[in-house]
Amino acid sequence: MEKALERAGEILSVGLGSMELPPGVPHRRMVDLARYGMTATATTLRRHGPSRQLATLLATVIYLEGKSVDDCLDLLDLLMTTELIGKAETATDKERARQHPKLARHSATLAVAVETLLEVTEYGEELRLEQVWEAIDAMVPRRELKEAVATVTGMVPPPDADADGQMRALLHPETLLAEHALVLHLALRDVAARLGTEGVDVTVDEEGRLHVARLQAMPEPPSLVDLRKRVAGMLPRVDLPELLLEVMGRVPGFEAAFTSVAGGVSKLSDFHVSVAACLTAQALNIGYAPVIRTGTAALERARLSHVAQNYLSAETFSLANAPLIEEQAKIGLPGSSAAAWSPRSTACGSWSRCRPSTPGPTGNFSAARGV
Repeated sequence: MEKALERAGEILSVGLGSMELPPGVPHRRMVDLARYGMTATATTLRRHGPSRQLATLLATVIYLEGKSVDDCLDLLDLLMTTELIGKAETATDKERARQHPKLARHSATLAVAVETLLEVTEYGEELRLEQVWEAIDAMVPRRELKEAVATVTGMVPPPDADADGQMRALLHPETLLAEHALVLHLALRDVAARLGTEGVDVTVDEEGRLHVARLQAMPEPPSLVDLRKRVAGMLPRVDLPELLLEVMGRVPGFEAAFTSVAGGVSKLSDFHVSVAACLTAQALNIGYAPVIRTGTAALERARLSHVAQNYLSAETFSLANAPLIEEQAKIGLPGSSAAAWSPRSTACGSWSRCRPSTPGPTGNFSAARGV
C-alpha cells in the first residue's frame, strides 16, 4: 500500500493532469493515444515525430494518474476486507474458541436446573416456590446456578441483539483509516481538479453524488463535411481481397514482412491467402466469419486464428508499409511529382476505405481469388 501511494504521488506530482487541453481534442483520441502509449515500445515511439511523441506521452501520463489513484482505492478496499474485518473476525473466533469450554460447562449447569424445573411442574400438583427450589438445589447448588447465569449472560448476547456487534466492537477503524487517509485525499483532489475543466456541467449535491449534464455533440464544421464528400468521391471502389492478393504478387516484400513473433518465415501453404483474409476481416471490422471457408485449408478458422495471433502485429504492419512506399515511389504520375503524394496514402491502416464485393450464397473467397 505504501508503494502504491508513493507511485500515485510521484505520477500526480508531474502535474500533466491539470493541463488544459484544446477544446477540439476529442476524449476518444486521448484514450486511443493512452492505449497506444501503454503498449508501444521505445523503438516504435522513436519512429514518430516530436509532436506525436509528446501527445502520446501526455495522454499516457494522464491515464496513469487516474490508474494509480484507482489502484490505491482498490488496495484500500482490499485492506478493509482483509486487515480490518478479517482480523476482527479472526480475533472473535479465537475468543469464542477460548470461551467455549467455560460456556459449555455453565450451559450444562443451567440445562440441569431447567430440566428439574420442567419435571417438578409436570406432576400436576400445586407446588410452593420453596418446594421447587428444594428440588433444584438437590440437583444444582444455588451458588453454582447464579454463577452459571452470570457467565452465560455475559458471554451470549440477548436474542434481539446484533449478531455482529462483538466483531464490530473489536474493530479499530480510526487506526487504519488514518494510515490510508492520503488515498481518499488524492482521489478527491483528482476528481475536484477535473470538474468543469473540459466544459462539462458537473455539480456535486449535498450527499456527495456527482451530477453531469447531458453532453451536446460538437457540430461538424462545414469544411469537414465538404472534405469528407470530396474524399469519398475521389476514392476508388475496389475489391479489397483481390487488391491485397495482387499487391502480394507484385511486391514480394509485403508478404515477407509478416513474420512470426519469433521472427521466422511461415512455411504454410497459401500463406498469402490467409494473410489477405485476416487483413480484410480486421480492416473492414467484419470479423472472421465472412472470410472463413470450410474445406479450404488457407481459410479454415484454425488457420486464420493462428495467422492473426502469430503473424499480424504493429511491428509487422510497419515493416509491410516499407516495400509499399518504395514501390509507390517508382510509379510515375503524369503532370505531377511522385513526391507530392504522401507515403501515408499506402499505409496498411488505410485499407478500411476499400469495400468487399458482395458474397454469393456460398461466398467466393477462395485460394484463387479474393472475395
